[in-house]
Amino acid sequence: MKALISKWGNSLAIRLPKAVVDGLRMREGEAVELLIEDRALVIRPARPHYRLEDLIAGITSTNQSDYIDSPPMGDELL
Repeated sequence: MKALISKWGNSLAIRLPKAVVDGLRMREGEAVELLIEDRALVIRPARPHYRLEDLIAGITSTNQSDYIDSPPMGDELL
């Protein structure tokens, strides 16, 4: 499948054909990462970036699992 490179403001853009978007289940506004591998452009979903402070702040009494006290059972004895 071929696509054309077009001017978009001061940048260049590639319009993704509907078949590609549907096949990769992409949506408008979705973040992607652009990589160059062996002189080829690779587009993949962006990985989320988590901060420990944000994750801890999201802990509540309703989403926290119960603490289970059990004896060590595996390699943690080492």
